[in-house]
Amino acid sequence: MNFIQLGQRQVHLLVLFTAMTASGCIQNYDPSEGDQCLAVPSCTAGELQSQGPCSGADGACREVAMCGTTISCRADDMCLAIPTCGRDEESSDDACGDDEEACRQVDECGSTTYCRPAVNCEAYPTCAEYEEPSDEPCAGDEDCRERSLCGSTIYCRPGVMCGAVPTCDAGELASDEACADGEGSCHEVTACGTTIYCRQDVQCDAFPACQDDEDESEAPCEDGEERCREATACGHTVYCRPMPCPPIAYQCPEGSQACDPADPIAGCELLQFGEGHCAVELYCLAEEMQCEAVPSCVQGEFGSDDPCQDNGEECRAVTVCNLTTYCRPEHEPSCLAVPTCDPDSEWESREPCLRDEAGCRAVTECGQTLYCRSPAD
Repeated sequence: MNFIQLGQRQVHLLVLFTAMTASGCIQNYDPSEGDQCLAVPSCTAGELQSQGPCSGADGACREVAMCGTTISCRADDMCLAIPTCGRDEESSDDACGDDEEACRQVDECGSTTYCRPAVNCEAYPTCAEYEEPSDEPCAGDEDCRERSLCGSTIYCRPGVMCGAVPTCDAGELASDEACADGEGSCHEVTACGTTIYCRQDVQCDAFPACQDDEDESEAPCEDGEERCREATACGHTVYCRPMPCPPIAYQCPEGSQACDPADPIAGCELLQFGEGHCAVELYCLAEEMQCEAVPSCVQGEFGSDDPCQDNGEECRAVTVCNLTTYCRPEHEPSCLAVPTCDPDSEWESREPCLRDEAGCRAVTECGQTLYCRSPAD
């Protein structure tokens, strides 16, 4: 073997080593410790590993290769789960578009459906009375908030009352003459595009006062005290703070319940209680519009009423319509059990039980759920 052949062999080995490292087969390789590619190929949920290779005509079969080992994965014929959408969604075979944020893909046992908000969701987001709606998204740190409902989004900003007129404080005189440099007793006041210049009245005998809904104090405003302001007149200064709000625990009206505006539930409306800085906003859902959906886990998880423990376990809480279930991963990959109902007294359904529905129960096995209902007496 000459030097040229030896150099080519070294190059080939280097290329092979680089490719195996990039694929994940060799991580933190150390020749002195004899590390090897230990990754093992596996099939996904809803598939079973097959001994024989895939044939060209077998569209339900795919090959998975890793670290020199190749297996064949075929759809699990025992997988009975059907992809379904939520109660307020519609199922479709049309794939979600790239800019379609309200669309989501659901996969179950090799089948796929695409879920979009139901067309019967007619509610439209609204702003508070003191805000103005806009289609222009909020930017930066401006005083703006986003409101979304039934697939529609608006942006709410404080309304501008441009009937306002600039005025000077008590004990000051207004003028159109701009303040001169270094004129400390002069300041500028602007409102709705109009500007005036205020100077202290040399014949001043006025005294500063707070507004009717404010408490007057001689204690200066503290750093970060946003609701405190200084009022000055004729060389006198007082500090004004909002009066304490009445201790009222506002609740949704009788026959309705609180709701989350982020949930796509028709009829979730914004109600305002109180006035001024004591105003409180609540989102309320009328009794006839209240939610009847029940929480459920995704494929590969099982649900239970046992709360998640604070010990690092893989667990998540799913809450729908004030009902909560706790979802944990199904760690047994060979789980083939199928949920069943009592054939003598129940009939099977894929439709989730309604809230407080008598004679209905959920049965979950290996990440699959059936809803068993008993005939009405």
